[in-house]
Amino acid sequence: MFGYIGVNKPELKIRDFETYQSYYCGLCRALGRQTGRFSQLTLTYAMT
Repeated sequence: MFGYIGVNKPELKIRDFETYQSYYCGLCRALGRQTGRFSQLTLTYAMT
């Protein structure tokens, strides 16, 4: 996972980190199914 903004994992609760990661991973997987691998490579944290 690449991007300009990284999450400060030690500061988050486990529940909050799992929610944050599920949005990012869900978006990446949906892009991969609909548009292909290139869109996954261009996805950044800033876009989520």
